[in-house]
This record gives sequence, structure tokens and C-alpha cells, in this order.
Amino acid sequence: MEVAPGIHQIRFTMPSNPTFSVFAYLIASDHEAALVDAGWGTPGAFEELRTQVEQAGGSLKDIRTVVITHLHPDHFGLAGRIKHETNARIIFHELEKPFVETRYRSYSKLLDAMADWLLSHGVPEDEMPELQTASVPARRFVAEVDPDAVVVGGEVLSLGGQDWTVIHTPGHTPGHIVLFNPARRLLISGDHILPGITPNISLHPEAGENPLGDYLASLHKLADLPVDLVLPAHEHVFTGLSQRIREIEAHHRERLDQMVAALNDEPKTAYAVAASVRWNVGEFSSFNALTRRAAVMETLAHLEYLRRQGAVEKVLRNGVFHYRRR
Repeated sequence: MEVAPGIHQIRFTMPSNPTFSVFAYLIASDHEAALVDAGWGTPGAFEELRTQVEQAGGSLKDIRTVVITHLHPDHFGLAGRIKHETNARIIFHELEKPFVETRYRSYSKLLDAMADWLLSHGVPEDEMPELQTASVPARRFVAEVDPDAVVVGGEVLSLGGQDWTVIHTPGHTPGHIVLFNPARRLLISGDHILPGITPNISLHPEAGENPLGDYLASLHKLADLPVDLVLPAHEHVFTGLSQRIREIEAHHRERLDQMVAALNDEPKTAYAVAASVRWNVGEFSSFNALTRRAAVMETLAHLEYLRRQGAVEKVLRNGVFHYRRR
């Protein structure tokens, strides 16, 4: 649907949850079009894209540029197919570029690193294999492609005849970007800011040293941006950017308090803390492997943030890291 003049929201069905969607945005002029994000590479996704582009009055051949906010499968999946069909330029942040190789082409080293990482943060040995490989099935939904150009933040891209400023917003991933159109007061936010849920902020072998600190700093960077409408990758378009940022910051303050409270007076692993705190999506013991792994890694991101703030310390016991209150 058209969410602003010349900007159409493209809906891709999520393969594991048909009631939940991921959105790309088609920015079109009379002469050319650009696509921000590329959806899943599921069997029906390319036809979903073709149909919606044609309903918007265009053709896939009009797409000259594809900007990827980050390289998670639901945003990067169709990029290779689109490149093959249209020869569009593919653009994403330079910090995401190595993930094409390590996550989608030669990922055995990452799996080895993930196994060591999980065990060193308290994941039981009998659970480790399924958590280690939990994201591997999503690879079949990705037609990977190398970028034609990379950005670092601060560039102004001409997309569909409009100028959009690239803003680097690390946290959800190291190279996540959003796009800001100052003339029209629009923000395409990817997964960085969503209207009702919060993106997973995880500490893992490819996440950087302090992803939650990076994420909160990225939120602060956008707090005073003059935006009238936010176009996110999930849920729905929304207004009130500054208010939503305050809500997300309050959510993470609450989560940090819960992590400290879960430590009590006893050192605990990240796995033990994750198993003891409250999650909005259900009980930790009922989570599937991918959700359980995400919970452990999000717990780690919060614990590491607390360590850097001086609220907790990390100790190594028999090859396993534990956190305790200072």
C-alpha cells in the first residue's frame, strides 16, 4: 500500500508465522525506483514482490537500487534474486559486508565459535547442539549477493528521485542503518525502532563488544530528529518517534533492573539468568531452540552493559563465565 506519496509498503509473509510480516519500501518516481530491504527468499516471496510492485504501477525492471538495512534473512533474503533479475545496485553498511561470507557461504567457523560461546556462558552440553544450529534453516531463504557499494553513515543517497540520508544505528546488528528524508520528514527505520515490540539486542561472536550500549546510543542519536512518520520493517507505520524512543529506553532500564535482581547474591551464568527472568513471549522453558538462544544472547547483552557500567562483574569458573553483583 502507499504509505506516503510515491512510497509503497511491500509486505512479505513470514515463513514461520503467516500472520506476521516483514516490510520493504518501494520508493518510485516517473523514471526509476529503489527498494529498501528485500524480504525473505521464500518460494512465494519473489511473486509477492512482483505483484505488489505492479499494483503500485511499476515494474521490477524499474528498480535501480536496493538498500539493505541489515543482513538478517528477512531483510536480505531476496537480494541476490533481485540483483539477477534487475541488475540493481545493492548497498549496505560496510560492517555487514563480512556476514555475506561468514553467515551465508562458509559458516562452519561461525558454528564452531557459536558452540564455544554457548558453552562458555552456561548453556548445558545436551542443549548446545540445537542452539548452535538454530539459525541454520533460515539460510535456505537467502539468495546472498555481495554489495556493489557500501556506506558508513552520513551519505546522501538518491532513491527514486528523492534524497535520503544514511544514519548508522548499530545495536540490533553492527551495521544496521536507517534512512532519513529531511525534506519529507520520513524515517525508514528497519528493525531499529518498531512501534510495539523491541528488536533483539544480542551479544554473540559477531555482535561487537557492547551491543546494548551501541543500541542505546543509536536511539539517542535519533531522539531529536524532525520526523513526522516512521516506516518500520514490522507491525505498522507510526508517528511519535521521540515518544517511542523514550518507551524503548524505559523498557531496557526495566530489563537491566530485572537482570540485577536475578543475580541475587549468587554468581550466575547468562543461561541461568535468562531462565529466571520474565519474558513477554512466554516461559523460557517452553521456547524453541532459536528463541531460547536469542534470550540467552539478549541476557548477555544486558549483563555486559551492566558490567561496563560497574554494576556487575564477570568471573571465570571452570571455563564458564558467571556474573555477580558488585
